[in-house]
Amino acid sequence: MEFNKIMQSRRSIRAFKADTVPDDVLSALLTQALEAPSSSNSQHFKVVIAQGDTAKKKSEEHTSELQSHRSISY
Repeated sequence: MEFNKIMQSRRSIRAFKADTVPDDVLSALLTQALEAPSSSNSQHFKVVIAQGDTAKKKSEEHTSELQSHRSISY
């Protein structure tokens, strides 16, 4: 598929299914993400793969951490 067609068909998803993502799919996505370029090869990212209660807890921790750093005013 051509890049412009991909970009034109892009959409935001705000409701997600409760289905579990198979381990092989997660592994493939993680491999692709780790191979993606980053600015100056800084690789400034963290990856957490979790399901169920652990995912909810990690999401809440991450949200709290982000909110504590929102003292920037524009």
